[in-house]
Amino acid sequence: SQLNNLLVSHNTHHSDAETAIQYIICSSIKKAPELSGKALYRYIEKAASVLGEERESTKSNMSSTIVALVTDGEKAVWAHSGDSRLYYISKKRISQITDDHSIAFRDFKEGIITFDEIRTSPNQNKLLSSISDIDDLNFDVSEVIELKKGDAFVLCTDGFWEYVYEDDIEKSFAK
Repeated sequence: SQLNNLLVSHNTHHSDAETAIQYIICSSIKKAPELSGKALYRYIEKAASVLGEERESTKSNMSSTIVALVTDGEKAVWAHSGDSRLYYISKKRISQITDDHSIAFRDFKEGIITFDEIRTSPNQNKLLSSISDIDDLNFDVSEVIELKKGDAFVLCTDGFWEYVYEDDIEKSFAK
């Protein structure tokens, strides 16, 4: 039997949102999670629904960024919203980085700032999407990919990637 893993990284400015995201995603998967984009979408949709209920009952505006990965060691699929990132490392090099849902990343895509300037941009924390409730659900889901021996992932919040550069990540995996 294969072991499937679901890894979740999130960032929030409210501990109740953090608790809701952790609880819902982890407890809604009693057995090995299904390895598909549709299933990952459903897991995050469930978390957003509960987060929306919590927002309503507490009259708060809690929300959360998220990056989630499901893998069985042979295949992988991921999803993200906000400025939490997934780095996919293949052949000891970063082969893919999720696109932040922030004004700073949009500025980078439009050629206004460089990739490295995202870290220090005054718009770095101004998000274009996050997980807040089921009515305002906006996140990206990857295709299922085939993994090769040695492939790895780094899931992190902006508190990590603001200070740890891509060259440093690659150096760590080159060892």
